[in-house]
Amino acid sequence: MLADVGFQLSYSAVLGIALFYPCIHRAWNMHERLELSTHRKPLLAKGAIKVYNWIITSAWSVTAMSVAAQLATLPLGLYYFHQFPVYFIAANLIIIPLSVLCIWGGMLLLLFCWIPVVNNAIGWLLNNMVDCLNHLALYAEGLPYATWTNFKLAGAEVLALYFIIIAALVALKSARKQWLYAALVTSVVFMGFRVVQKNEALHQQKLVVYNINKGSAVEVINGDESLLVADTLSTPGSINYKFNVEAGQWCFGIDKREVNAPSPVAYYKPPLLVAGNKTILLYTPKFNPRSATINGSIDYVLVSGSPYLDYGMIEKIKPKMVVFDGSNKPAKVKQAVKKLEGLSIPSHTTATQGAWIINY
Repeated sequence: MLADVGFQLSYSAVLGIALFYPCIHRAWNMHERLELSTHRKPLLAKGAIKVYNWIITSAWSVTAMSVAAQLATLPLGLYYFHQFPVYFIAANLIIIPLSVLCIWGGMLLLLFCWIPVVNNAIGWLLNNMVDCLNHLALYAEGLPYATWTNFKLAGAEVLALYFIIIAALVALKSARKQWLYAALVTSVVFMGFRVVQKNEALHQQKLVVYNINKGSAVEVINGDESLLVADTLSTPGSINYKFNVEAGQWCFGIDKREVNAPSPVAYYKPPLLVAGNKTILLYTPKFNPRSATINGSIDYVLVSGSPYLDYGMIEKIKPKMVVFDGSNKPAKVKQAVKKLEGLSIPSHTTATQGAWIINY
């Protein structure tokens, strides 16, 4: 349970509300401000003033709660999901009160479940409230610039970020400079981690074959640019791209990615893909080994789409590795791996061994 992401986020949010909410709520004394504004509006009816004050204080309470929960879950959210919700304050002004109503509705449903008419009425209302809650969350997610993406945090950075948040709030609550200095020093260390990561990304040269079920995608990375060679099941807009390939962009710190196009990152002309001084043969059903003329040595062979393999040609070029991606049939891959073992040619199967990543 401790390793479950939902468990960690839920308890972090509750802990953040318990610890951070009072401090954040008191940081802006809403009651004093409302008393001052009331004296400036003598023409308003007392009832209207009370409603106005109640709306403002309630909105501030929900906002303070949202900020407290977001601060407590921010490092974990960036670590696991690599994105930050921009409109969380505005969305939570509706979502939090509605979720509270859903909780009360669930309790009432259990309380009156033995009365069919009342049970059905509460159930209908609760079902619609939950639907409304889901639609609001999806609507907020679909708004322009709803999320900042491509965050990548290491475990040490998560701890550093938590310390910065806690130290800053302790400094705000206790008015002690030592905690503020500690937060500032840790912030400098945190930024140092980011600079080191960015520097490593700018000097990386990697070749990646993604593990995609029934799909194929190979990427050549040079610094913060890359060339992605993928089939139609793995190009932008597809499910495979969203859940598999897109993650590689933030993981490797890629700012510019070309897809199936001429690129300065690598030479690409089927059936060859050249990355630096390494040449990859893209062995697909369209590749005809008998009519193909291959000049120079082949370092790696990437097999996609369960083609017929010419083992005589593979033995002749003697590649350093034959890689089978997820678009191949498992039975054929198993058979091919055995034959390659007999030829003393190493192989890698992404379906069973995960993505294939090397430095070139």
